Amino acid sequence: MHAGAEVDQPLRPVNERGEHIGRERVDREHVRQPLRSTAACTLLISDRGVVNDRVEFPERVPAVVTAIFGGERDKNTPVSVVGASRLGGEAVENGVWVLFFFLLASLNFFIGVFNLLPLLPLDGGHIAVAWFEKLRSWLYARLRRPDPGRVDYLKLMPITYAVILVFGGFTLLTVAADIVNPVTVFGK
Repeated sequence: MHAGAEVDQPLRPVNERGEHIGRERVDREHVRQPLRSTAACTLLISDRGVVNDRVEFPERVPAVVTAIFGGERDKNTPVSVVGASRLGGEAVENGVWVLFFFLLASLNFFIGVFNLLPLLPLDGGHIAVAWFEKLRSWLYARLRRPDPGRVDYLKLMPITYAVILVFGGFTLLTVAADIVNPVTVFGK
């Protein structure tokens, strides 16, 4: 065999008699078209990019409320963990394991990046407070003033409660929408 020679490989594994074993492969066109519908669960899968999706995110929330009360569910509306689980289960049920693992990886990536937002109940908020303390201590040392000490987290609690309230409300909203009117990839 020489370099560049084409080899006829079966799409599915074969046994020693040359018979195909396992499930048949799903047509790629059938899989590619709905990937955009899973973008809502991660905000990462988009032909326009993450930044545009985050800017458009608040515009999609009213569509979720409409979907809860009987309106048609737009495939680009945000979904909760419940909706992401349904989409993953739907992918496995149809034998599209690539989509399942893609959803799993992108959801984990999104949670990691989301956790770095500089909002106090999240890790990014604690990192921001630590950087603020460090910068403030450095500045006070340059001005030859005594170190002001640590940040009083009790003073930051109202902001923390507000963020928890907003995120909690959004979570309840998306879970309700995913139970009442879920986003589907392969149709109903």
